[in-house]
Amino acid sequence: MAQLAAAAPDADEETIAAAEEAQAAADAAAAEVAEFLQAVAAAEAEKAAQAATVTVSADGTQMQIKDASGFTATSITTDVGVTITMDQEPIEIAMENLAVGALQRATTAGGETLIARKTSEDDATPIYYNEDGTVATKADGQPYTVDDLVALTLVFEG
Repeated sequence: MAQLAAAAPDADEETIAAAEEAQAAADAAAAEVAEFLQAVAAAEAEKAAQAATVTVSADGTQMQIKDASGFTATSITTDVGVTITMDQEPIEIAMENLAVGALQRATTAGGETLIARKTSEDDATPIYYNEDGTVATKADGQPYTVDDLVALTLVFEG
């Protein structure tokens, strides 16, 4: 910036000095931003390095997990599978990571069991089905969304 001001044909000493001062202020601000970003990265790394807390029931059928980000999940194991209740953000991430064509059993806040299936890589939103294969809708006729989910179930096969 200072070089541009100095290169102008009508540049005077006052203009050049103001340009140099503005450039110095911009450089200082950029240094502060870089320092802030380094502090944020260090804090995130420290948080990620913290161990998750896991509590297991005496019979081993229930676990509660709290990760370094503060998200919680509770799993209940039965003879047919594992149902995991978890916070909204991890459910959203799990549903985003659902492979095209894969099925994921899910439970809504109202206790309904749904089957989620992503039909296209272009559309990250899965379609929710009833267990009989029909498209699931809420009582008001609206389609279910990931916001309606409170648990995912992993079904044992065999």
